Amino acid sequence: DDAHVRLQKSMMLSQASGGMQSTRQQQRAIDVDPLLFEDEAFVIQPITGEIYPGGSCEFTVIFRPTMVGDFNATAFCEVSGREARLPLVVDGRGLGPKVSWLY
Repeated sequence: DDAHVRLQKSMMLSQASGGMQSTRQQQRAIDVDPLLFEDEAFVIQPITGEIYPGGSCEFTVIFRPTMVGDFNATAFCEVSGREARLPLVVDGRGLGPKVSWLY
């Protein structure tokens, strides 16, 4: 939820600065953050773009886990004319390396 993310960022800014930044400076920092998708296990390319009505666009999701386990993340697509962004949920399972020894 956008409001929750913005509130968390505002709280982190306040804690990091020891409460010395003004509310106006905190709000400015939140407003200029483009909220682009960032994740350690998933990469989406291209990260931004435009799709016009009746058009289409291809994008790539790259899964690059650094350890064994299940991973999931949610990217949000901003659509003009919609009040809320559309979620894109991505899941993956890191299996670890597969090795065969030949004697």
